[in-house]
Amino acid sequence: MKSGTSPVLSEITDTFVIEGFAKRELPLEVWNHRAHLVVAAHALVTLPLEEAVDAIKNGIREYNERQGVANTTTSGYHETLTCFWIAILVSELGALPDSLQKDSFSVATFLADRLADRPMLWKQYYSYDVARCALARASWREPDLKRLPSSRTTRPSCW
Repeated sequence: MKSGTSPVLSEITDTFVIEGFAKRELPLEVWNHRAHLVVAAHALVTLPLEEAVDAIKNGIREYNERQGVANTTTSGYHETLTCFWIAILVSELGALPDSLQKDSFSVATFLADRLADRPMLWKQYYSYDVARCALARASWREPDLKRLPSSRTTRPSCW
């Protein structure tokens, strides 16, 4: 791939996504639900939980700003959905056998693949359109339909 050009989506690897996000240079057209998952899963595997949560939340905000996406009450970073997906990933990660948790890229790929086709999973937990709710975008809102899955780890402060 030539420098300065966007990759063809079929050429995208999870390593490309993780490294591009870390530099805040991932092409915006690649920043989809699966990319969010792989970046978050990688952080959760490689960092202590609270550090991972901060890195994910701050990273998404910074990435958006770098890409020209405003973080407002109607666009950009969404606190509730970010924390919801972190909770789901933490639960999934806690259910993996320890033998699978050695290679951070493989685990991130495994978890992203497992959840990528379920972008509306939050609808099983919220009775309202949390994605469009300005209050939920700005601050964490507990699910009102069912509890988040538990995990073997301590829950971070955002949920």
